[in-house]
Amino acid sequence: MDENLAWKIVYAGALFSLLILGLAYYLMSPPETLLSAAGERDKAMRFERSQVMGRKEGKPLWRFTAAGGWAEKNQAATYLTRVTDGTLYSGGRPVITGLIAPKAKVSRQAEQIEAFGPLRARLDLGKFGGRRPANWTAVTADYIKYIPDKKTTELSGRVRLTMKNGMIEAGHLAIDHSRSTARISQEVVVHRRSARLTTSTLYYSAEAERAEVPGPLALKLNENKVRTDLKANRGAFFLDLDQPMTFDGSLEVSQGKKTAVADSGRYSRKEHRLTLAGRTRTVLAKAGALLRPGAAARLRTPELQAILQGRTVVTAGQMVFATRTGDARASGSVEVTQKGRSARADTAFYNDKKELLTLSGRVFLKEKERWLNCRQVVISIEKETFDARGVSEARFKL
Repeated sequence: MDENLAWKIVYAGALFSLLILGLAYYLMSPPETLLSAAGERDKAMRFERSQVMGRKEGKPLWRFTAAGGWAEKNQAATYLTRVTDGTLYSGGRPVITGLIAPKAKVSRQAEQIEAFGPLRARLDLGKFGGRRPANWTAVTADYIKYIPDKKTTELSGRVRLTMKNGMIEAGHLAIDHSRSTARISQEVVVHRRSARLTTSTLYYSAEAERAEVPGPLALKLNENKVRTDLKANRGAFFLDLDQPMTFDGSLEVSQGKKTAVADSGRYSRKEHRLTLAGRTRTVLAKAGALLRPGAAARLRTPELQAILQGRTVVTAGQMVFATRTGDARASGSVEVTQKGRSARADTAFYNDKKELLTLSGRVFLKEKERWLNCRQVVISIEKETFDARGVSEARFKL
């Protein structure tokens, strides 16, 4: 009798230990583990190496080829593992194809389709619809959610879009298929040929194939070993690399020995030039005397005179930086100052290698309180000299 009692106590202790371990496992398991480990009694159907699909009103909503999976008895959800090919549809037309992911879930009640990564797929950044297969873009992410009724898709976690003309990296991508628009956000980096743009958010219109950057941005250009950096409050660009990129609001630009500020700008990769407009002010420094990083922002402050002491300063209606050579051209009410000397002209050309600024057109050189009419004025940035050529005897006030 005593021996049986002892064994009963052992059995009871073992069962109690198993119960405690099971409870601990339940509490400590991540949601995904519990999701994929649904009880056998909840599984109405298992399948392996199968192709499954869902329809609504006779039109396809989703189609997956997977190594395995199961459907719940009430068909509230279908779970898939090792998805090797998936297609998501909107209005009967594919919006995402070639989806590959470790796990996927189709929820009937929530009317949403999810895939858990790392995953990859293809989508059309041209029209988001599939009419032009050549424009389908490769995308990778950690998670995707598609809601057919709302015609929206969200991708998150290390999102990367790879296209013919470059690549976009971000933390989140939200697509509205009905409007053919997308919102790309969270540490956005746009890689283009010879250009790299960073910002927090951009909006993309598929119809125009154009992206708008509503907030602060930074652009880095590198052409023919010439580095150009630009900051602005707003910007816009097209997927077509031959179309210009535009910028607005408190532009700050640096290129080699040049630092400039302006109201707006336009970069053309096709023309290899960055055009600045609206109250442009450019500082030309000789080699070894460059302005410190961040000095461009101070060109609009009361510290201006201290910053520009001993520098060559060009103000003009327009300033064009050559992004391959480092040369520059100013036009529209050009005025140049250097160590108390001043000159005015219609245009000015800056040779970066020779560090020479040549003023032409109607040229005037200031002498005390009067101005001399000149054929040309050549200013050396390195030697800090003014060389007036073809000076007339006329002296007058402007």
